Amino acid sequence: MNVLFLDNETTWRGGQEQIFTLIRGLYERGIYVTLLAPKEAPLSQRVRKLGIAHFSGHWRGELSLWEIRTLRRILEDRQWDIVHFNTPCGIALAAFLSRRARVPVRILSRRVNFPLRGRISRWKYLYAADYIITVSSGIAATLVASGIPRDRVEVIYEGVDAVEVGSASCHRLYPDSNIVIGCAASLSEEKGHTTLLAAFSRLVSQRPAARLVLLGDGPLRFSLEDQARKLSIAEVVQFLGFQERVASFLRGCDIFVLPSLSEGLSSAILTAMAASLPVVASDIGGIPELVQHGLTGLLVPPQRPQILADALQLLVDAPELRMRYGKAGRQRVLEHFTLDRKVMKTLRIYRLLLSRAGRRIEVD
Repeated sequence: MNVLFLDNETTWRGGQEQIFTLIRGLYERGIYVTLLAPKEAPLSQRVRKLGIAHFSGHWRGELSLWEIRTLRRILEDRQWDIVHFNTPCGIALAAFLSRRARVPVRILSRRVNFPLRGRISRWKYLYAADYIITVSSGIAATLVASGIPRDRVEVIYEGVDAVEVGSASCHRLYPDSNIVIGCAASLSEEKGHTTLLAAFSRLVSQRPAARLVLLGDGPLRFSLEDQARKLSIAEVVQFLGFQERVASFLRGCDIFVLPSLSEGLSSAILTAMAASLPVVASDIGGIPELVQHGLTGLLVPPQRPQILADALQLLVDAPELRMRYGKAGRQRVLEHFTLDRKVMKTLRIYRLLLSRAGRRIEVD
């Protein structure tokens, strides 16, 4: 089986982490996989380190002559069975060229929970993708409500290597006398960091031992650092920027928080649960499909800093509850959100679609 993955992002976020682990998992099972992505992207660099074939390309527009030449050359390189889009940019062109090259199956992964905007967007999803894999039931429902047939949508939850996370080194930034709250997310508006800082300022005024560690970078970093200074909490909040070893930092935390305004499904929450952390997160999108309120963590409404502060304080004050939630969260990952489960379900979809398309695939 030959699978070509396309990704246009130059940053490393949850979507790139998940497609990387999928590529690695398929590669380890003997599937021939190749990536087309920007040369400078962290995803490209990590794939190259595995020794996996990689093509450099950056979509500048649907009708770029350079893109047409690049794609045609790649599609002529071998007999591809599947083209798997990890981002929607450029999929109309890629779908057209892949059909001309007689590639039987096109798949699109969707990780955001926004309705499709307008006829052109719906047309691209209907034409470009034979099948859409979503990471949560909520996203699947949103697509169906936007006009995508339900029989062309499959839910495959993201996965994490719980053994790898559990064996990661523990990087704790503060003494054990402090309660360390961690958040790993892009510093962008939809992740709700302004609400988190407002909530944390209220929490630390009542619980001075609390500390906040923010992993990730993004366009709001300077404004968030300014907000922390204005709230007089800059000395108890650390902005660590992008970190490759997220699991090590999370293992050094006591609580994980993600106050998103919108979320398809969070890879960071999965990593935190695999690290046996209790989770406080927004009750939106696919998050409730991960976090069970009162069992593995606490769900709160978005953009409500006082409610978020109260939920964090409840866990700060209850070490036994933190331990119980954390243990239950790791068990939930082991039962429902493993990397192996994600890879095998994806491979099953690949084989099913190729069978429907009349392409006979030998057992790898």
